This record gives sequence, C-alpha cells and structure tokens, in this order.
Amino acid sequence: MATTRKRTDCAECGKILTGKKSRFCSQTCYIFRKRRRAKEFAQKWRWKFPEKKCEECGKTFKPIREIQYNCSTLCGQKNARRKAAEKKAKMKKFPRIHPMRNLFPKKKISEELPKNTSYVTTAEFNPVDKTKDAVLEFLKKGGKIKKFPESPRAKIPAVSFKYDFGGIENEFEDLMEEYGYIPLSG
Repeated sequence: MATTRKRTDCAECGKILTGKKSRFCSQTCYIFRKRRRAKEFAQKWRWKFPEKKCEECGKTFKPIREIQYNCSTLCGQKNARRKAAEKKAKMKKFPRIHPMRNLFPKKKISEELPKNTSYVTTAEFNPVDKTKDAVLEFLKKGGKIKKFPESPRAKIPAVSFKYDFGGIENEFEDLMEEYGYIPLSG
C-alpha cells in the first residue's frame, strides 16, 4: 500500500515539494516561517507588560517577557559583561601564596660593619692580582675602600698515617707537606 502525502506544496512559498520533504521546500523557507511566527507571538504578548527602560542604553521598549530588561540582544550582552565585571570587582581578593618562601627564607643583609672596620684610600696588592689597575683608578677618583680587621689564619690539619706504604713513606710525607698537611709522628 502506497502512502500519500497530505501536502504537496511548500507552506511558505507554495512551490511543489520534491523528494522526502513534507512541509517546506528549503531551509530558507523554514527560517522565514519561524521568524514570522516568533514576531507574531511577540506582538500577541507585548500588551501584557508595561513599557520599560533599557538598563544599558536607556531607551524605552515594550518587553516580550516580564524578565526582559534590555531592548536588544546587543544591549543584553553589554549589560551581562558589565554585571560580570562588577561582580568580579566585589569579590574578595586573597593574597598570593608562596609556599616555597617559608622553606628557604631570604637572608637579610645587614649593613653593620664588624668592629675595627675602617675606610682607607690606599691598598696593598698581590703580584698576581688582576684588579690592581681598576682599584688604583677608583682610589685616584676619590673612592674609599672598606678595610676589615685581620682574621686569624686557617688552621692546617694534622694527618696521621699508620699504614705501611712499602718504603715510599718519605716521598708521601713530602708530598703531603707540599699540599699543606703536616704528618704526625707516631
């Protein structure tokens, strides 16, 4: 049994329908009908609500729904962005957290000089010192250098060898003395 179509022409433009189409000949006709019906619906319900002022631009308009506050989509988008920015500004801002700073606190550098520290305008140099020229030039221009008190020399560790080196003890001891180790007798 073959099925017959009830409608053979487009509901919007009146063209004859082809293929599997049952109500509209194209997507364009469908959109035109949908927009026209939406306008009719809006006009039908506009009389229920009083005129309002648009929250964004201030124009008066007749709303379609009771909760409509803006005259157009563009004003609605602007209003939504503005409200979101206001809400963000009202939010409590928390301080930034730096958990690693507690593990490795920065050391405060104090400007307190040790006792017996003085400023001098002359300097003594080692023969191999590469900064001699720059320091002398600095001093000629009127600069001053901090002179710290003399610190005691570092102690040289004493080393004790109780092992048999197979007859090379004297050579080994000479080598250790050359590098600053003093062998203990004993």
